[in-house]
Amino acid sequence: MMPDSQVFSDQFALLLQVCCGFFWLVCYLTIIFQGFKDKMCGMPFLALCLNITWEVTFSIVFPHHAPQILINWLWLVFDCIIAYQLLEYGKKEMTRHVHGSLYYPMFILIIVVSFFANVTITQEFNDLDGKYTAFGINLLMSVLYITGLVQRNSTTGQSMYIALSKMLGSTAASFLFFTYYPESMFLLFLYISIFIFDWMYIVMLYRKFKELRIHPWIRKSAGNKVEELIGTAN
Repeated sequence: MMPDSQVFSDQFALLLQVCCGFFWLVCYLTIIFQGFKDKMCGMPFLALCLNITWEVTFSIVFPHHAPQILINWLWLVFDCIIAYQLLEYGKKEMTRHVHGSLYYPMFILIIVVSFFANVTITQEFNDLDGKYTAFGINLLMSVLYITGLVQRNSTTGQSMYIALSKMLGSTAASFLFFTYYPESMFLLFLYISIFIFDWMYIVMLYRKFKELRIHPWIRKSAGNKVEELIGTAN
């Protein structure tokens, strides 16, 4: 439950909540679109497992109030589609590090561990808003996007729209929770860190598109073949 005191008005807080939900929905939709187009999951493996189980936790176990509960369910539906892409396309990439027969059991194990991590942290800190887990997962995702871009040396499965909508959704969520928890230094640390890493990822992704001679916003050029070759080689 949100505390009674807050920095901004209820109307502004509601606007921030809607903006957060909208930009994250855009992020999910663009991940799904680009994933089917490139045949690659556009969300990091661990981040996806944590996201799905966060949404299950706060849609079923500790359900939020409207309108957030509706947003949670929409996020969960889209994350399930992304999970399908992970299981369909991610095995080839993951089996470079893990034996193929272990891929699906590993996915199930990480889902189970992620679920209990979300539930136990929520209970331990009485965090029915899910703020600590949500922003912790968000920061992890921001870092994993950067490491994934570096490791793959390719923009396959990614787009500027994914990166930008993630940053805007995270920024809206940061301002929203700052209105309710302005005294929390830990949350402030998470807000700032997420923004910094999201901005770094946007810059790095833009430069990678330019390096591969692909238009950053329409992904259309002769450089697509170059990108595919680089992605395959790595």
